[in-house]
Amino acid sequence: MLRLANSKKILLLSIFFYMQGCSDSTSGEFGNFTTSTFDTEQNSLTVQSILVKNTSTSDPHTFHISLNTHLGSAQDMPAFSLVNGEDFPLSCVASDETQVTLASEGFCYLYIKSDAQIDVGEYATAALTLSDNEYDSVTYQLKAQNLLYVGGLYTYLNQDTNINIAYWNGSEWQQLGNVGSNSSESCNGANNDLGLLYSLVLDETTGHLFAAGCMSEIDDIPVNFIAQWNGESWNGLNSELPYEVRSLHWDSNTDALFVAGGTNALAGVDGAFGYLYQWQNDTWTDLGSGDDSPINAQVTSLSLDEDNAYLYLGGKFTGNIDSQSASRIALYDINNQAWFRLGDGVEDTVNGLFFNAYTDTLFVGGFFYPGITTWNNALASWTNIGVACRVGTPPCDGDSDSSDNANVVGYLAIDKYSMFIGGNFTSVANESDTNAEIDAEGLAQYNPIIDSWSSIDNSPPVESGFVKPLIYVANNNILYAAGSFTITENVDSPIYNIGKWDISSSEWQPLSSTEAGLDGSIETMVIVSKQAIPTLVDE
Repeated sequence: MLRLANSKKILLLSIFFYMQGCSDSTSGEFGNFTTSTFDTEQNSLTVQSILVKNTSTSDPHTFHISLNTHLGSAQDMPAFSLVNGEDFPLSCVASDETQVTLASEGFCYLYIKSDAQIDVGEYATAALTLSDNEYDSVTYQLKAQNLLYVGGLYTYLNQDTNINIAYWNGSEWQQLGNVGSNSSESCNGANNDLGLLYSLVLDETTGHLFAAGCMSEIDDIPVNFIAQWNGESWNGLNSELPYEVRSLHWDSNTDALFVAGGTNALAGVDGAFGYLYQWQNDTWTDLGSGDDSPINAQVTSLSLDEDNAYLYLGGKFTGNIDSQSASRIALYDINNQAWFRLGDGVEDTVNGLFFNAYTDTLFVGGFFYPGITTWNNALASWTNIGVACRVGTPPCDGDSDSSDNANVVGYLAIDKYSMFIGGNFTSVANESDTNAEIDAEGLAQYNPIIDSWSSIDNSPPVESGFVKPLIYVANNNILYAAGSFTITENVDSPIYNIGKWDISSSEWQPLSSTEAGLDGSIETMVIVSKQAIPTLVDE
């Protein structure tokens, strides 16, 4: 493929990218080509670039690309890939090309994305070799480290300053931004939640991180309940959101972000309000205010089906679809922009949604009885799979009084045989046999194939707390669990509000062997494979 650089638009774009980091670059040379990388941020957590230029003033030349993705990597799956598209100007590759022809004095950018399936703190490396037809070449080493980003309402242990957003690099915590909380304003009237982050999600295309919740500023930059971190600075996205954000969901098919939230008031109560927006191509679209929308109160949870065609919403809303109430849960058909009810819905607030692609079912949790249920869209039917119970309350004997019910808020499937479910329950039981309770404080395991529950050894005590965000690292067979809890028994060091469970050994591990933890509640977390600037290998 011939790459030209003779139009004013392309030339100006290229000059902009080149000048952005033209100092202190690592430069290479092979045949008629020069290469360079920049010692400045590429405005992405996961994507880096290499500039390739044809120095010939008269002839086009071809170079070849070889990516050895397993060099020194701690994982079985490739950790790096070449990317292209509208988000990456002047990309050298347009598909799966392994050779590129540049016009005389032409240039392009090789964009490399990291997606290492390794544990937090571990590194993945690879070698990227560029060569010409005469076998002259240069090689760059690629390197990425997995970081764990967490959001909530917390401080460092034994400190008073709110942190609320930070990342763990395998050895220490680093604050990502100063989330302003010095204000008399509040999202729920309690004057204690300003600065609370409810949701973090990664833009899988550009490598930008979105953070949302009840916040008005980050690092003194005004934001309106949502912000974007590009690896270097925060951006408020020109948001005009009307109230706090409770849930974010990224649609990788359309490069769109779904944003939902609202007030804490129940439907029908003064002040009840909810919303659903889409952010795409720097444009906000209100999806939830039409006459056919059921959103008349807060939306707490979002989930997409496997094909990213249907968006599921859960929360406190009870508005009508086709003159019938969509009780706390609904489906939005993205392609056809249409709303659908999910049967009769549920009886109380939905606080957790997870689409299990292995079983093609939507898992739904919240304050309602029995607390753990699934929706099969193909069959248009509900199935109650478990009852979430609290110590000293009677839900497990079949009492559907919502004031007694536990709150199920976290779901994660690791394969078709195993799901993890978190909340503030202290035991679970099959809905068909509520007398056979299983002790499971805050965290339980469910096998959808045989409809069976099991406990987690030394699970977090949650009499006054909860387990919510869950992340599975397949390469290490480790489950990360966070929320509001403390584990002190059968562990080498206390675990404060976030820890990892080694599934193979059935043992809990703190993130650090010291008491360097987080004090407060963690609402959301995401693992990001942060890529370093490629370095030229001496030959």
